[in-house]
Amino acid sequence: MGLPPGGSTIEAVLTPEGDGTSLRFVQRGLSPEQTEAHRVGWDHYLARLEVAAAGGDPGGTPGVKNPPST
Repeated sequence: MGLPPGGSTIEAVLTPEGDGTSLRFVQRGLSPEQTEAHRVGWDHYLARLEVAAAGGDPGGTPGVKNPPST
């Protein structure tokens, strides 16, 4: 069920909204099974991006080795 390079298309539209920015994010070209797996992943990582964009520390991701700090 792997996704080869170029196997999907991602569209991200950033729009100013009040004091922040709204993100409209669409990924096309996935099977129903891939869509669900990617939805779970994007929900996780976009929530972390929101924390980091606000200046917070999103912390590590279980099971993913983070590079050492410099």
